[in-house]
Amino acid sequence: MRKIVILCSLLFLVACGESKPKYKMYTPTDKYNMLMKVANENDTKLKTEIEKNIKLLKKAVENNDEKAKQELTEWQGLLLVTPAKIDI
Repeated sequence: MRKIVILCSLLFLVACGESKPKYKMYTPTDKYNMLMKVANENDTKLKTEIEKNIKLLKKAVENNDEKAKQELTEWQGLLLVTPAKIDI
């Protein structure tokens, strides 16, 4: 009986635990190519994917995720030097 209570407690803690947002990591070259494709070909599907990923990165940064902070900074820097119009 005691083992069941412990197992249920652990399951509850895992189920209620705070999960990290699932953002995607890209190389700087991939990011640049993606932004140029959005700018040149007006790829709305890719634009939506980038915007969604940036929103997830912002949430991760709010939770003090250092990798997400670096990734978001790279996106912001590339957005300054490419003609792509992405809402962040």
